[in-house]
Amino acid sequence: MSKKSIITLSIIGFIIALIGILFGAVFRLRSQKVTVPKLQIVEVSKKDIISAAGLKNGQSIFMIDKQKAIDNVEKKFPNIKVIEINTTSLTEINIRVRTRYEMFYAEFENKYFIMDEDLKVLNILEKNLESGPSNEPEHLINIESDLNIDEKTKICDFVGSKQQKKILYQLHKAVTNNVKKIQDGKKKYYTRDDMKDLLKEVELKEFDTFNKIIITTKYGVKLDIENPQEDMADKINICFSTIRVFISEGKDREQSGTIKIYYDLDNTQKSVYIPQS
Repeated sequence: MSKKSIITLSIIGFIIALIGILFGAVFRLRSQKVTVPKLQIVEVSKKDIISAAGLKNGQSIFMIDKQKAIDNVEKKFPNIKVIEINTTSLTEINIRVRTRYEMFYAEFENKYFIMDEDLKVLNILEKNLESGPSNEPEHLINIESDLNIDEKTKICDFVGSKQQKKILYQLHKAVTNNVKKIQDGKKKYYTRDDMKDLLKEVELKEFDTFNKIIITTKYGVKLDIENPQEDMADKINICFSTIRVFISEGKDREQSGTIKIYYDLDNTQKSVYIPQS
């Protein structure tokens, strides 16, 4: 190798090293912030969330382990869900969080396991086995199905499969958003409160995530939903729209029955009420 080539390679190497030093010095974490979606209340200070994440100012912005930071926050604060951690600039990150809401519960060995829509255990209550009033969390949806709950289950554990979480999230989404139905040729929308009233005494009696879900309601009506992994939210909406008609006609005082999904000649999903024989 000629002397000229050696000098050229040395200069290139020096420039690359200089760029690396400057790159590392400039693109370092200098600012961390926490944001919460509108209308959300998080009962943990932003300072505590940043501290729990464990990210240190001065480290390379490109070497941040975001998943570890998310796990750190959610382990210390079970009721907090980290939506995501964004790199908002070459020196700043934004930790987006929201509150986890109690949605479901399951019973196991004289305990109530309280879970959110991700089937994460937020609280564990000992049953009141004495003669006093029951402390069963009846305002939540009871899941009587096979979850990964045993004597070792603790707060912060996720107790469901990915498929169960997916379907329960769709159920949650379906019943807490406006529901559309056709009435006398016009569209009618039900409010979130309307839907929550329908869910006050809902139980998931059968929970085969690939083949069928059977949801029972306090009105004596079952929702028999096949292939729940397909269009779950739409199927739930259709069923609950039928329940509203069922209630308005006073059938809930007469007999119980089942609502099933079917397809008409145009291959459109519809539901039918089948009285109990």
